[in-house]
Amino acid sequence: MIAIEGGNGSGDAGAGAGGRIGVYLRDNSTFIGRFYSSGGAASGTGESGGPGTAFIFHVGHQHRTLIVDNNKLTSNRVGKVASYEGIFQLHGNFVVACNE
Repeated sequence: MIAIEGGNGSGDAGAGAGGRIGVYLRDNSTFIGRFYSSGGAASGTGESGGPGTAFIFHVGHQHRTLIVDNNKLTSNRVGKVASYEGIFQLHGNFVVACNE
């Protein structure tokens, strides 16, 4: 596993957000683990940290993967994505637009 986790919160202080992982590879014949970058856990009245990102780019196949995973941590102030209708492709990249 390759993981980054934000620091845990204490009392009224919120936890730290996850970081970012960037992996560029030519061959992935040996790694069978998991990548994740999550926020820290809350305690007291503080909020859990937001997720980080893991970006994996296979140079040989030009295949890209972006993982946003907060390891099942939740927040009382931030909800889940209710609709994916704001996602569109622009110049080969995907963009998530928020209309709120």
